[in-house]
Amino acid sequence: MTGIADTIRRAGEDVEEFRGDYEALAFVMRDSWADGPSVPYLYTADLLAEWLAYPGTPVTAAIYTDEGLVAFAAGLPRQVEIAGTIRRVLISTFLTVAPAQKASGYGIVVWSELMRRAAAAGYDGVVNYCADGQAMHRMIETGCRLLDLPLMRVKSFSYLVGVLTPAPRAAGGPAVRPTARRLVDAGAGDAERGADDARGRLWRVWSDAEAEWQLSRGGAIVVGDGEAVLTGTVVTVADASRSRYLVVDDVLWASAPAEARHRLLADLLARAADDGARYVGLPLMGYADVRPFLAAGLVPSPHTIHAYLTLWSDPAAVETVDRYYLDVI
Repeated sequence: MTGIADTIRRAGEDVEEFRGDYEALAFVMRDSWADGPSVPYLYTADLLAEWLAYPGTPVTAAIYTDEGLVAFAAGLPRQVEIAGTIRRVLISTFLTVAPAQKASGYGIVVWSELMRRAAAAGYDGVVNYCADGQAMHRMIETGCRLLDLPLMRVKSFSYLVGVLTPAPRAAGGPAVRPTARRLVDAGAGDAERGADDARGRLWRVWSDAEAEWQLSRGGAIVVGDGEAVLTGTVVTVADASRSRYLVVDDVLWASAPAEARHRLLADLLARAADDGARYVGLPLMGYADVRPFLAAGLVPSPHTIHAYLTLWSDPAAVETVDRYYLDVI
């Protein structure tokens, strides 16, 4: 334990900002994550540049040696409502160490420095995701304990998953593509958030610029009807077939009747299939009605993901929530 603590304390000495070399980052991520327990996305320079171009100021931590980039972590900015107060947080993601350096301790070094830089940049806290039982799970708990950072598991969740086949869209006319302002308003709607239960939720708060990014990026699939908005992203995964996968991002339809929900989902799935998607996944965050997804044939996945929140500005405000609305990266 002492060795780990000493490694963390030296973090700032060897870590620098990411230099913007996306091709190198994509190569290291593909190489590093190829032997993981699950099939990762097919990380490309364009995909990573797009994610790191999210409105706001991302925080990065990277280690370079004579061999080039060998370790990386990023924090992507988000606004969330926690216990009725809007906070600026980062989602910690893309933690990567080159295969030849995995025994070096670089992973906990760049992650620890990312946490330090997030606080120095004025963010209220950081969200970390990890799969149950994996090494990242243990590292987060160990790192926060050694850095004396507050840590709360705010949500544990699994997924609904399914296979997509090309199918006609539901009757009733095509859904319309919503505007960025519609997404902002849908996310802020009391019907979606459960206005009387502020302490039981962690809720994403959209700006116009963030909503525009969400709706216009590559792979975005978006449908809407009235005040309801449903979005997803079609990504390629790094399996032998380069399968295409629809990740459902936003399910904001509490104000829509049941018939409209089924029609919106049918339209979303059909559009994703048109874009080559053959699989679909929905994180079960507890904030939206998922019965239409079950009716469409999606089934529960056994894998569990944990969402941890470190909120150094007001740790007493953090608790486990029933309704969690934030993207998983």
